[in-house]
Amino acid sequence: MSTFRGEFHSDGTLARAQVRVTAANFAEAERFACDLVLANLSWWSYRYDVALDIKGYKLLEEKTEVRRLVFRFLGKSKPLT
Repeated sequence: MSTFRGEFHSDGTLARAQVRVTAANFAEAERFACDLVLANLSWWSYRYDVALDIKGYKLLEEKTEVRRLVFRFLGKSKPLT
């Protein structure tokens, strides 16, 4: 089971993509969620002819509240037009 939701800033830049998945373990959930988000970003990149980068992400295992934070700082942000 999975759900995907995106939120945008007023200038059209993606503020947050949130994915909720059910998986057997933390690593599987991370892979599955990344596959869902990256597929959407790839389509948007192709459709709008713009490079998209992930600046960071947070994983949360809801039952135990274990968290994993990953940050990357790449390039300049550009809105989807």
